[in-house]
Amino acid sequence: RSAIMLRQGLASRKVFSGRGLRTDQLATLVARKAEQLSADAVFVDQTGVGAGVLDQLLKTRHPAIGVSFAHAPEDKERFVNRRVELWWRMKEWIELGPVMERDADLRDDLVAPEYFTTDGGKIQLESKDDMRKRGLASPDLGDALALTFARPIGKSRLREEMAAPYNP
Repeated sequence: RSAIMLRQGLASRKVFSGRGLRTDQLATLVARKAEQLSADAVFVDQTGVGAGVLDQLLKTRHPAIGVSFAHAPEDKERFVNRRVELWWRMKEWIELGPVMERDADLRDDLVAPEYFTTDGGKIQLESKDDMRKRGLASPDLGDALALTFARPIGKSRLREEMAAPYNP
């Protein structure tokens, strides 16, 4: 299932959830929704189907930021990978009491994956394979919302980054 989630501060809503779109169709939908909503950033899961969507967005010059859940987390002492780090940030955000639409699919996705601490003391989120073994589907809406925590974005910060001189 492909999903587009919008988050702004303490508010969030589902923009799209569906199946069967080709990557070019999904990229067109993402670009159109981002423009309609004046999105400050678009984060795309750059693995699986998302890699093709990200490629299409970048090829058509729509700004998008690829995120790989399998990559190393920013906080390497605390988390096993980027996915659990972003889900943890999302958990902390939910504890603040955001305004979220009532959506049974999103609720199911948010409570489905279990987490545990590894022998090394790092936090690990249950794998999608292990979830399937328990009869649960991939938490695609949860992953889409988690992507919105990939990095802090605000209009003023984005403008500053774009105005800054290029310094490789």
